[in-house]
Amino acid sequence: MRRVPVLTVVSLAAVLGLMVVPVHAATLFATDTPDIKLKPGDKADSAFDLGDFFDSATGATISYTATGGSVSGSVASVFGSATPGKLTATFTGTAGSEKATATSLVQVSTFLLKNGPAIDDNNRIAGQAPGNIFFNAIVPGQKVESAKALVGVLADGKSVSPGSVSGAAALFASVGEVTLGTFDTGLRSRTSAVLGSSATGKIAANGVTATMNANGTYSIATVKTTFTAPYVVTLGVKSGAGADGVHLVVAPAADVDIAKVGTMQMGTGTATAAGNKITADKGEALMVYATDTFTVGEYATISLDYTTDSTAANIAVIGFDGTLAFPNASYSNPGSTNLEKGVAKNLSITLKSNTGKVIPGFQVYCADGTANVTVTRLSVVNARPLVDYALNVNSEVDLPIDETMGDLTGWGSDVLGQGAKKPAADTDNNFAAPKAGSMLLSGKGGLSNAFVTIGLEKGTAVGECYVKRTGEPDNAESAFVLIATDGGANAFASFVGGSTIPTDKWIKVTCAGTLSVKAPAPSVLFVVQAAGVNVKVDDVALRIITDKDSFFDATLLGL
Repeated sequence: MRRVPVLTVVSLAAVLGLMVVPVHAATLFATDTPDIKLKPGDKADSAFDLGDFFDSATGATISYTATGGSVSGSVASVFGSATPGKLTATFTGTAGSEKATATSLVQVSTFLLKNGPAIDDNNRIAGQAPGNIFFNAIVPGQKVESAKALVGVLADGKSVSPGSVSGAAALFASVGEVTLGTFDTGLRSRTSAVLGSSATGKIAANGVTATMNANGTYSIATVKTTFTAPYVVTLGVKSGAGADGVHLVVAPAADVDIAKVGTMQMGTGTATAAGNKITADKGEALMVYATDTFTVGEYATISLDYTTDSTAANIAVIGFDGTLAFPNASYSNPGSTNLEKGVAKNLSITLKSNTGKVIPGFQVYCADGTANVTVTRLSVVNARPLVDYALNVNSEVDLPIDETMGDLTGWGSDVLGQGAKKPAADTDNNFAAPKAGSMLLSGKGGLSNAFVTIGLEKGTAVGECYVKRTGEPDNAESAFVLIATDGGANAFASFVGGSTIPTDKWIKVTCAGTLSVKAPAPSVLFVVQAAGVNVKVDDVALRIITDKDSFFDATLLGL
């Protein structure tokens, strides 16, 4: 397929400034493991890898022990009990003379809601079912009804509605929030807090009213003047037979009036936009963008709902940071592999805004014949990437490199044959690591890049790294780019202007989105590149949602 210029097709990007956890004298760090829900008599085999929740700044080998569970290497299993109730599983990591602990609450119930994991890795995958009932983008002052009912399962496997669970079940609803912190090893900590809860199945807090009905359906209403931040709504059931619940992300959105947009022809052709319908013939491309900027917080998610009558289209969603000028832009471009005729689809990106203003848009390109694309909604949502709301925010895809950049083994360069300079090793370092060092991309006066080839697992992914500039950039169009692509029609990327990268500190850059992953997973190129500027790169990772049905957040369920 002919590719549209990379700057005009869409993806998820962000420079994440996570809250920093105070530095301690210790060099061994731990953050709590996910809470686990089980049926009586069950245990959670291979529940999670403790390597996601422990880290050592010295690189020392960590050994693990457990109470309420067991550990094989670093893989933990969690025990339940024969009767309903709450248990605690504790995991201790030891590195030399230092110890650190992490805990999971274990809830044993005779019923389990089968709609989990709440933030899943299926419904936002390109080519899968559209949308995600657990990600609710709501225009303030409006209300949404559940796409489908929450369903519980009794011990005998009989499906019931939550209100029919035996044992004097009480419906539960809460409004909470999730915050992230980062230890000085790069280990992320996820904490949650309840802002309001109710045992009646209805709660109003912070501009959100959540109602859970006995038949498992639910609704979320918002207040126009006070619903301004993303929250997590938890809906569940509690009784003498146990407890269970699911967590929904609820975030304020602003819809774009598709009838009031600007358009830009890309290349030759006469692609047109009439109302919410875009028509493009073979070889034609049209970019559609909001004529107004949208005020956002630190993060913004741009969401596009559409249908098409062609499988030869290439549809991308774009976010510009404050201005249409390059290079401060993010895009996600899943391409034709995301297309099904007449089937509603969703495509989204998340970016961090340095200006507090975002211009959303999208692009349609036709590879063959004629493509008609109908857009049903384009929104700017005040929400972080979905990965940041997951219950294991440290889950990463294995990369064939030293992620601390202690050396450059495993990295290739100049994958497109553009004469790009190879990366060089540098002694500067971001997070504490046993192998101090980083990668230097000498892009000033030209281009420098490096890439690794990986097999991307199924799920929403976020690529991340830390960067620092050295010297002055060549011009206003100099940029650092972080990109994930299968080398064909699918990519997501983040561009950061060279002059906006500081010289005295490291900043985090992310690109996030979903590639059209089908078994077996395709080979994905993960690329860092500097053009017209010298940039140091460190702590490269690719995060992915790996939440399981057994995971939940006990705090948000009031346990």
